[in-house]
Amino acid sequence: MKQNWVKLVILNNLKDIIRVFGNIFLSIYFFNATEGNLAEVLKYWLIYSSSNLIYRYAICKFLNTNNVIKLYRLSLLVNLITVSILLVLRENIVNYIYVFALLQSFAISLYYATYENITCNINKNNNYKKYFSIDSLLANLISIIAPLCLGILIETYSYIVAFVVLFIITIICFIYSLFLNNEKVECEKIQVLEYFKSIKNKEIFTKTLIQNFFDGFNTWGPVGVLTTVVIYSQISNEGIVGGINSISNIIGALFSILCIKIINKKNFGKLVIPTTIIIFLLTIPISIKFSVILVCVYIILNQIGVIITDINGNSLTYELRNEITEEKYQNVYLWNIQVAFDIGRIVGYSLVLIISIYWYSYLKYLFIIFSLGFIIRSVVINNLMKFSKII
Repeated sequence: MKQNWVKLVILNNLKDIIRVFGNIFLSIYFFNATEGNLAEVLKYWLIYSSSNLIYRYAICKFLNTNNVIKLYRLSLLVNLITVSILLVLRENIVNYIYVFALLQSFAISLYYATYENITCNINKNNNYKKYFSIDSLLANLISIIAPLCLGILIETYSYIVAFVVLFIITIICFIYSLFLNNEKVECEKIQVLEYFKSIKNKEIFTKTLIQNFFDGFNTWGPVGVLTTVVIYSQISNEGIVGGINSISNIIGALFSILCIKIINKKNFGKLVIPTTIIIFLLTIPISIKFSVILVCVYIILNQIGVIITDINGNSLTYELRNEITEEKYQNVYLWNIQVAFDIGRIVGYSLVLIISIYWYSYLKYLFIIFSLGFIIRSVVINNLMKFSKII
């Protein structure tokens, strides 16, 4: 069990290199391939997030105790296929951009459906905060190195060289996954109606869904695409874009260490909520004045918001599941959490897409709305803290 704990952390953070490319440079690649059409880039991510809802349900129906580890390995193999497609089609991928979105979404859905169940299985002793603290710290270190290195690599050579590097990393991930112990992972087929009937505490259940909705709305996805494209459209240099993200992630890593050492159940409300309010207030003049430098400042503020809400928010999602439902509904619970997360992303992407089509000049004001999401999420997490026995 402990060996899988370490291996899973390593695999997840190796895969984070691919995630960094997807979150930053894939949007730029599509933005260039579509001749600067932001709406097409947003449609890609909207299809990606929407299809994830369908895939996740189908995958969770198929999961069982004996096949979770096997399907986790399969997810890495499918990811290898998606990277291979980018390597082969290159700029022609724009002709199949929506099909690629469906395939990429399937790979990610399969990965997280299995990864989350394995995470529950290896943290039976309620080591969730320790696990996510270490995972978050390593993820931040990857996020410091990867954007700068990938950006310089793309700017100096080409996207093709970056695709080759990603291809090699994905092969390493797949081979390393073969060394995971083939343990049985407690995982029942999802029974949605029975699950909803089994809800023990509706208050915890509702607030857990709300905080995961805002995790999808303003932490991952829409904000990253918007800030990346805005900056790149002004400077047209992947190396600089990567460097800006690396700097913000250095600050994020420092805050991650502070969160692990300082923030706890007793002081979360006193430290985190005021910080998210400050982030929101600082975002208002940034959106009004609006320049590349101010957007860079916003990226740093957003990274701080992500860090201070994510560690405790993610650990509470796992820890409180036994307060919400029975152990046997673990699989459907994780599916339910993903639904809330994906709906948050879909709402975020839809909002950015609509504004970009009809009121393009007002895009900058969306930063204020996304920053408001941090306040709401931090307040909800703080309310959930009272149910925590560990944090």
